[in-house]
Amino acid sequence: MGIIEDLIGSVSEKEIKDFVISKTSEYDYFKNDFLIEFAPMRQNKDVNIYNEIFRDLLNEFDIDFNDLDNNEDDYYYDDDYDDEQVGVESGKGFYHFNLIDRWCGKLISLKDDCEYKEVILISKALIEELAEWSFGLDQECYQRLDPVYLSLPFDTLTQLFLEGHLDANELFDYCKHEMEKEKYNTELFSNLFAFFKIVLSAKVDRKNFIPFADAQLAKLDSSNHDMISRILMTKVSFFLELSDYESVMNTAKDNLHVSAFINDLLDMLVEKKEFSEAKKIIRSLSQRINPDDYPLNLEFDKNQWLIKIAVDEGDLDEIRRLCLMSLIVNFRFENYITYKSSYPPQEWSAGFNRLIQFYNDNSLFYNENLLEIFQFENHKKGIIDYLSAHCSSSGLGRYHRFISNEYPAETLELFRLVIDQRIMDNTKQAYESVIPLFKLMIEIKGGTTYVKQLLETYLTQYKRRHALVKVFNEFKESNRKLK
Repeated sequence: MGIIEDLIGSVSEKEIKDFVISKTSEYDYFKNDFLIEFAPMRQNKDVNIYNEIFRDLLNEFDIDFNDLDNNEDDYYYDDDYDDEQVGVESGKGFYHFNLIDRWCGKLISLKDDCEYKEVILISKALIEELAEWSFGLDQECYQRLDPVYLSLPFDTLTQLFLEGHLDANELFDYCKHEMEKEKYNTELFSNLFAFFKIVLSAKVDRKNFIPFADAQLAKLDSSNHDMISRILMTKVSFFLELSDYESVMNTAKDNLHVSAFINDLLDMLVEKKEFSEAKKIIRSLSQRINPDDYPLNLEFDKNQWLIKIAVDEGDLDEIRRLCLMSLIVNFRFENYITYKSSYPPQEWSAGFNRLIQFYNDNSLFYNENLLEIFQFENHKKGIIDYLSAHCSSSGLGRYHRFISNEYPAETLELFRLVIDQRIMDNTKQAYESVIPLFKLMIEIKGGTTYVKQLLETYLTQYKRRHALVKVFNEFKESNRKLK
């Protein structure tokens, strides 16, 4: 760095200026970085110079959208895009423009630095020039652009407006003016501008807000869950500002099939401490859900929401009841932790015993979730007792190392129970399947002697089972520890 500073000090301002101008014409990345760094520092900020910047950038891109392997220095194709923030599921492919990516980063950093005027100008220019550039492309082509290029400027303007950094009426007029232009006459842009206008109209055109929102909902394809959910959430927020809970409930009941909306609505109601309204929606949903009616797009776990509400309300009895049910029906370890945290340390022993009793009373079949809980509580005897009662080879395979050092004899006996069960199936395959179990037993303290005796017992007891005798004798001969 010292050499650079020395050289700059030894050359004239004109020479540096000529060098910069020369290199910006030769190297796109140098030009782009120069503009990113210095464009916000210009003197005249009444003119939006970013339109020309983005127009020049986009006109440089010559993409064959049908050749997904055609990656260049200035763009590339990501065939497994995944970004929950813009509502895009993994597995879809999108084009990324490296130079535009850098401007998106600059937009975010300017917002963090509270340079709101520059943020507004960049956001508007990005929207306007992307629309101009993509106009005339097939819908399938422009929908392959990175969704952030549009979601970022629209969401940024919306956020600035909601935070009071942008005049609502001015932005509303801008929105109406732009929507009239032909270049926005595509499904993607019309939906984004429509939602933008919906958010704005909730503040500046309140009497027409609901009719306009409903009209836009009617235009949307039913598969566009993300946009439907966003519009519905805007309506609900509008109703909540008016304390119109009846309309909130009616909106929820009419759209129970839109899982993203229901989850977002419940999240907002819980955050606002509107617990009674959240419970009403959950009850309505519980009454209406039919798995045959909503096989794919309804991702809703009412029990998790009820637990969250009970925690926020501090209702210990309800927390414990719901968590116990979820541990049986739809186990989540987080619910076990929630259940445990509802007890003070001095009462946890009783709470734990209650959980075990609840399992024993309500779970008729083997349930490995209980073993996970025993391990978490370092309750090794509990694992032994449970495996003794249920004789599970999978459970023993998973937990034998956890219990064998402290309880070697009991662990060996558990292996014997599993082996006894397996060789009841009088086949060579069954006999061969227990050989790995013998090998595990030998590694346990006292295991070699135990296996020797067990093998002799089996060979004597089942001496007429020629396949068993052959398999077990071959194992004895091949294992040095058993000789």
